[in-house]
Amino acid sequence: KDISERSALIADIDREFSIYVRIREADDRGYTRCFTSGRIVHYSKLDAGHYISRKYLPTRWDVDNVKPQSHNDNRFLDGNIEVFKQKLEEETKGITEVLYERSLQVWKPTISELKELLIHWRDKAKFVKSKLK
Repeated sequence: KDISERSALIADIDREFSIYVRIREADDRGYTRCFTSGRIVHYSKLDAGHYISRKYLPTRWDVDNVKPQSHNDNRFLDGNIEVFKQKLEEETKGITEVLYERSLQVWKPTISELKELLIHWRDKAKFVKSKLK
């Protein structure tokens, strides 16, 4: 039961976090720029692309690590990682090394911590959705 509850909470957090990442810089019609290609795309056609893989929990919901990304770049170009890295470094020098170090930390959140994270990201997603027309 604990494993299925954990999995369900992680999936719910992923959904809310993804909404937040894809909408937070969008215009009031929901359009934002793909981080790697630069194309303007509606948030519903974007993914929350990760520089460091989602399998590393310490950076899975880290806004420094996750950016709006087109389906093409995220899914078919495997995240377009070299461009992703370059753009992250342009924004914040040294951030890719910081993210790598963060990703190596051992963190196994409790059910309680996951519930808190879900509330946090649900609230943030609700807030950014409120700016859409």
